[in-house]
Amino acid sequence: MKNQVLLICILFLASIKTSAQNNNLDYFIQKGIESNPLFYDLGNKIKITELDSLKARALYNPIVSAASNLIIAPTYKGLGYDTAISNGQNIDATLTITKRLISNNNLKARLNSYKLDKKSIENQKQQSIDIVKKAVIDQYITTFMNQELLHLSDEIIAFLQKEDKVLIKLTTNSNIKQTDYLNFKVTLQQSLFNNEQQRMLWINNLSLLNYICGTNNNGTDSIVSPVIGLPVIIPFEESYYGKNDAIDSLKNKNNEQLIRLNYKPQVSVFANSGYTSSFMTTPYKNFGISLGVSMNLPIYDGKQKKLSLMQNDLNEQNRKTYRDANKKNYINQVQRLQQQIERYNKLISMTPQQFKYSRALVDANAHLLGTGEVSVTDFLLSINNYLNIKAIDIQNRTNRLLLINQLNYLISP
Repeated sequence: MKNQVLLICILFLASIKTSAQNNNLDYFIQKGIESNPLFYDLGNKIKITELDSLKARALYNPIVSAASNLIIAPTYKGLGYDTAISNGQNIDATLTITKRLISNNNLKARLNSYKLDKKSIENQKQQSIDIVKKAVIDQYITTFMNQELLHLSDEIIAFLQKEDKVLIKLTTNSNIKQTDYLNFKVTLQQSLFNNEQQRMLWINNLSLLNYICGTNNNGTDSIVSPVIGLPVIIPFEESYYGKNDAIDSLKNKNNEQLIRLNYKPQVSVFANSGYTSSFMTTPYKNFGISLGVSMNLPIYDGKQKKLSLMQNDLNEQNRKTYRDANKKNYINQVQRLQQQIERYNKLISMTPQQFKYSRALVDANAHLLGTGEVSVTDFLLSINNYLNIKAIDIQNRTNRLLLINQLNYLISP
């Protein structure tokens, strides 16, 4: 019996832990990334680029090929191919080895283009992850704001329902006017209506959060408060945009080198061995080998080299223009977001004092309401002020978190 109770307790605690893990920000970020097929696609593109690099390297390794031909050119009464050319019949079976000669710098430049493509895809993958994270975090923050507003609405309704019991007695004893009580009742009913609207909005945003993350959770469990810290500001060069610009710069330099290398002499060596015979004389002796060298030297290409280099220079100029604009925009956005966050920090720091006095006023009015020293209108006004301060604080905290999330996305390395 004791073992059964212990097992039930363990399972209960485990279920609580799992539920908590399934309702925090990290869980939704992980699910959002796992459910996005783009990352699988980009992962395969990285592997494809690695295979392309191996294929390019293989082109400069020795290539072995085998070939065999059997030719018969019959003649009849002097009709047919000239036997001085065709030999009447010919057979060959050879094994050929060919290797293109290339310098280490040439090979390195050609393989470097694949390395840069791989880095570019990796950078693209990281940016895609950051985009998904930002979308998930933004929706999570919005959903949590709705949840907080719903809790505030529940708090106000519970307080009003408690006071409703007091006011009924006061109205019955004619301590307050019936019209004042009806005014209070209208406020309570309006609060109940607003509460249902707020609950519907929270459920809709929670459903949207699950949809974005690709989860099938249709429950309405509360989510925990998001923890999003202020990032360490990094220079433009270390950001995604700076790294992407650095890759583009290296691509342009490497492309210029490849254009120039394409006009260098290209040398290949080859060797073959096998059997080639026309069966005219001593066919059993026609086994042999051959060696050779081939060279290709471009002389004139209609100025294609010059035009290609001009195109590459234009691409480099475009890159520098975009780099300068992106760097300026990056610095301005970081400063703007920092200033906005600081302003919200100041507003949030002032709120506890407002809470203190507005809540004290509500409690005091609730106490004096029974003695008739405070009117129902003043009592409702103090509640409305308290509600507005709490709602504004929730909105300020939400805006602050959204700005921090935007800043995190902007300076993502």
